[in-house]
Amino acid sequence: MEIKILLNGGLKTCCSSYPTEQIRSVMQQWFKHVKDVTVTVLDTQEEKIELDELCTLAFEYFGDQIFPVVYSDNKLMVLGNLPDRDTLLQMARGEFARSITKEDILQAARNYGVSEADMS
Repeated sequence: MEIKILLNGGLKTCCSSYPTEQIRSVMQQWFKHVKDVTVTVLDTQEEKIELDELCTLAFEYFGDQIFPVVYSDNKLMVLGNLPDRDTLLQMARGEFARSITKEDILQAARNYGVSEADMS
């Protein structure tokens, strides 16, 4: 099982900022004794990362607010939030039956009043 976390210049919250290396270190600590779970932390400002179709769509609507992005076994699970250890572990174990879909992104854009016209 693999968890992949995409950052954009580290992890930024309303009040603090954490460098990518610190997030990598925390993830290593969280999962060092967990068999069959690999956690990868990538940063778009450190290396060229091609966003997949769903992330590209979300980025078009929400910009940098989509980061961090969390995948579990290549399924998009979370945008804009880094879950806690237990939630990440549940994702890795396949205990979340639902991932983010195109319709979820479009509905969130509608809910936040963002339309395709706003993106032009």
